[in-house]
Amino acid sequence: MRMRYKKHLTERMGAASDYLVPLQSLPSDVRLAEGMQAQLCFSEIFGNDNPVYLEIGCGKGSFALAYAKKHPDRNILAVEKISNVIVAALESAKEAEGETGHIANLRYLNCGAEYLPFYIPSGSIAGIYLNFSCPYPKNTYAHRRLTARRFLEDYTKMLVSGGTVTQKTDNAPFFDYSLQEYAAAGYTTLSVNYDLYAGDISDNIPTEYEKMFYTKTTIKKTVQRAPEGRQNASQAVEEYIKSHIMNTVRPPHGFLAKPFTVPCEDGGFNNFYYWDTYFTNLALYFTGNEEQAKNNLDNFASCVRHFGYIPNADHLTDRSQPPLFARGVRDYLHYTGDAQGAKEYLPYVVKELSFWEENRKKPSGLYGWGGGEEGEGLKAFYLYVCDRLGVTPKTEREALFDQAKGFMAIAESGWDFTFRFGRDFVAHEWAAVDLTALLADAWASVQEVAEAVGETELSQTAKEKKEQIIASLAKLKAPDGTYRDKREKDGVFSDLFTAASLYPYAFGVTENKKTADRVISRLVAPCGVATGEDRGEDQYLQWDFPMLWPPLSLFGYFAAKNTGNDQIAAEISNKFRKTVENCFLKTGKLWEKYNMKTGEPGGSVEYQTPDMLGWTAGVYLFFLKESKSRPKKQPGFRQVWEGPNPRKKPKKR
Repeated sequence: MRMRYKKHLTERMGAASDYLVPLQSLPSDVRLAEGMQAQLCFSEIFGNDNPVYLEIGCGKGSFALAYAKKHPDRNILAVEKISNVIVAALESAKEAEGETGHIANLRYLNCGAEYLPFYIPSGSIAGIYLNFSCPYPKNTYAHRRLTARRFLEDYTKMLVSGGTVTQKTDNAPFFDYSLQEYAAAGYTTLSVNYDLYAGDISDNIPTEYEKMFYTKTTIKKTVQRAPEGRQNASQAVEEYIKSHIMNTVRPPHGFLAKPFTVPCEDGGFNNFYYWDTYFTNLALYFTGNEEQAKNNLDNFASCVRHFGYIPNADHLTDRSQPPLFARGVRDYLHYTGDAQGAKEYLPYVVKELSFWEENRKKPSGLYGWGGGEEGEGLKAFYLYVCDRLGVTPKTEREALFDQAKGFMAIAESGWDFTFRFGRDFVAHEWAAVDLTALLADAWASVQEVAEAVGETELSQTAKEKKEQIIASLAKLKAPDGTYRDKREKDGVFSDLFTAASLYPYAFGVTENKKTADRVISRLVAPCGVATGEDRGEDQYLQWDFPMLWPPLSLFGYFAAKNTGNDQIAAEISNKFRKTVENCFLKTGKLWEKYNMKTGEPGGSVEYQTPDMLGWTAGVYLFFLKESKSRPKKQPGFRQVWEGPNPRKKPKKR
C-alpha cells in the first residue's frame, strides 16, 4: 500500500530531532558506498556505555518505545527507512515525555537495512529485533527479505559475541524460509515458537500490528544466536588455504608427467593419491590455481595411459581408489569453461571406466572393490595391515590370502579401514553401494561433458550405461528402504549403517526424499556427517564413528541437496566449517579428519592424524563459497495470508 505523504514532514521531524540520529550522507545506490565509513559512536549518542539493541523496520515505533521504558539499563536504536513512517515514531517518543521526561535510551535511525554496515560498528550490538518484517513473497524480491543471507551476514558482523536475532512474524512461509537462512548463515537456534500466544507471553512486547491482529492470526517467534567469531575465523582459514595450497605441489616423476599435488604440506602423506587429488582440485579452483588443477587431470590421463586405470597412489599401484576422474573433468568444464580441454580427457575417462567394468563387476551386475594378486607383495601388505589393526594374522595360505584380498579391497575403497564389510574383512566378496553409485555418477558426468562438447554418440552411450547401473542398484535396497552393501554369495546386507548409504542420493541415483531423510538423520551429528552410527562400547576403526571425514561431509551435503532438503544441506555445511574453524583457531592447521565427539583433530588405533590441506581444504572452500553464493533465482513461496483479508481495490472498467 502506498504511504501518503505527511504534510510538513521536515518541520515535524525537526521538532523531534533529539530522538533522530543524524547520518552522514551516502550514495543512493549502496553499491557506490563500498569502502566508505560513517560509523556511529553509541557512547556519544546515548551518553552511556550500556548495551545497544537494534530494531530493524520499527514502523511507528511502539515496540521500541515500550522496550526503552521496560529496559532502562539498555539502549534501543530503532531503524526505519521510510520518513513518512518514522515521523510518527519520533512524535510518539515526544508525546511520551509528558509522562517520564526525555527518554535517554531511545533513538531512531532513518535509513535502509542495507546501509547499516556503514553506520553500525562491528561487534557493537547486543541483540537485533525483526518484528513483522515484510515477507516479500515474490522470488524477484527475495534478496530484500531482512532474513536473507546477505543481511544475516551483516548482522553477524554487527553483533557482539553471543548476540542474538529475535524475529516475530505471522507469515508461515516467510518463517520457514528464515529458519533455513539462519541455518545456512551459521546461526544457532535458541528457540522456535510456532504459536507465541499459546504459551507464556509475560515477557513479550507487542507491536502495534500485533495488538490489532494477534487474535486473528498465529504469531511465530524464533531467537537465533549469531556464529561466534565466524567472520574472522572463515577469513583466516580461507587465507591460510590460499597461501599454503601451492606448497603441496611436487615436481613430476615417473608416470606422473606434470607437477602434482600431495595431501600434506609437510610430513604426513607426501605422495600422489587418486581420490585425495579430486578434492584438492576443488581448493585449486577456488584459489585461482586452475593451471595446477589441469596438471592433476593430465596426470590422471597419464596414469590411464600407463596402467589402464588410476592407481591408489604413485607408490601403491596394485589397486585403484574411488573413480572420480569423470566427475573431475565435469568440474573442470564447470569451473574453467575449457570445453576443448575437457573433451581431450574423455577417451581416458572412458578407458578408466572400462577397467571398472571389466575387473570389478560382479555376476549380479553390481560392482565391488578389489585389487591385488596372490604373491609376496600381497602377503607383505597383509601382515602390515594386521599389525596396524591389531589383528592376528591367518596362518593357513588360503585363508590368509582371502583376508588379504579383503584388506586390499577396503584400501581401494578409500575407507581403510572399516568393519562395514564384516568383521572378517573380506570386502572383495561384497557388492559395494558406494562404488556402484560412483560409477553411475561417472557415466552421468561423461554424458554431461560429451553433450556439452558435441560428442552426441558418446553422450547417448554414457546415458545408457548410467541407466543400467542405476537399475542394478535396486538390488542393494535393504528391507528398511536404505541402500546397503550386500554379500554376493548369500545376499546378506551389511549390519553396519554407514555413510556409504548416502551415495545413491549424493550422486543422483534416487531422489526419494523420505528414505534420504531417514539416512541423513541417522548420520548428521554435532560436527558434521558421521562415517557410521555410534554403537556404544563396540570396537571402532578409523572409517567409523566418531570420525568426521571431509569427503563424506561433502557427499552428505550432495545427498541433502539432491533430495530437496536444503536446510539439512546448510546444516551439514555449517557444522563442518565450524569444526574446521574451531580447530584452526586452536592449532593453526587443517586436519585429515576430526573427532565427532570432541570436535578436535581425529585420532584412531591406526595412525596419528596428520595436519592436511588436501580434501579438507577443498571441501571447506566448497562449503564456504556455497554459503556466500545466492542462486540467480532465490527460493520463493506463495503468499499465505493468515490474518484478516486485505481490502481489495475495485477493478477498473
